[in-house]
Amino acid sequence: MEQANRLRDVVNLDRYPVDDVNTQEFRTLLKKTRDTYEKDGIVTLPNFILQDAIEKSVAEVERAKGSEWFTKSTHNVFLDSGDDSFSKDHIRNRELPTTVASLAYDRLDINGPLLTLYHSDSLLSFFLATKF
Repeated sequence: MEQANRLRDVVNLDRYPVDDVNTQEFRTLLKKTRDTYEKDGIVTLPNFILQDAIEKSVAEVERAKGSEWFTKSTHNVFLDSGDDSFSKDHIRNRELPTTVASLAYDRLDINGPLLTLYHSDSLLSFFLATKF
């Protein structure tokens, strides 16, 4: 299946037209996204992923349970050694616990929603163009 068609099965392209970077709809979404980020410092894309794709992704990850790689660590939000100009308990220096369970690429379905997103050139172009 063609990449753009597969993306249609994963992303709500009617609301978020990220499948074709050469359209006015793409440019309009990009401008709105940039403007929101500049104004609010954050962007959310409600219902970006279709519910069926979420359910398939969850099932895919559930099937792969037991083959994930785990790590537990603590670090600040910048993943660095902190900043002595702030107090030790300031959020800039506060150590936060992090647990990550990662699945290797070859544990995912090549035709599944997760790798469809991963391989989407137009989605990558959208994220790069937002310049967050």
